[in-house]
Amino acid sequence: MASVVNDANGRRRISFRGLDGKRRSLRLGEVSKATAGEVCRHVNVILACAGLDAPLDQKTAVWIGNLADDWHAKLAAVGLVDPRVKAEATAGTPIGPFAEEYLAKREDM
Repeated sequence: MASVVNDANGRRRISFRGLDGKRRSLRLGEVSKATAGEVCRHVNVILACAGLDAPLDQKTAVWIGNLADDWHAKLAAVGLVDPRVKAEATAGTPIGPFAEEYLAKREDM
């Protein structure tokens, strides 16, 4: 179970035990108590679903999808989500050469 920890310097973090059994901290910085509570709720949902091998609820899935890259990277660093892959890294063959090759193989056209 995740919990919000208030550090002495005014910053907040989420403390939790990861699926590997190790104690982890997700540093949030200077955020409001409400924001820290919402992040904690989502972390609890992620941990529970991962532990049960169940799909995430829609609210948490949308929340993860809408996260900025730096926040998503923080979640990935503590093993809560998979790292994002840049679009250019997954780009395959452009459609133009593929279409030309396909049409050249078609004998009925």
